[in-house]
Amino acid sequence: MAANAENLGSAVDAGMVLVFYGSSTGLRTDNVLSLSVPRYEAFFGDSLAAGDFHGDGYDDLAIGGPWSGSGSVFVFRGGSTGLTTSGVVELSQGHYITGSPA
Repeated sequence: MAANAENLGSAVDAGMVLVFYGSSTGLRTDNVLSLSVPRYEAFFGDSLAAGDFHGDGYDDLAIGGPWSGSGSVFVFRGGSTGLTTSGVVELSQGHYITGSPA
């Protein structure tokens, strides 16, 4: 679920994405993952895409936002226990940045 204009402290319109994992009985609410980028007008979550982007057998999540007009996409890698917030890849205006979105 994306809330692309969520305010995060003083970061107005920073944005947030909530990931609800599924099970054989439906969506779970006991392990919701909250992802965000505390940047002014990032509109993080403006676009979402899921898939196995690097062929390891686990689904990854790409989250984009216009970020004050410059644009960024963050790729959160999937693993056996779900998405990880370490080793996040940021793609922004021709730049490839590895690290944390914070």
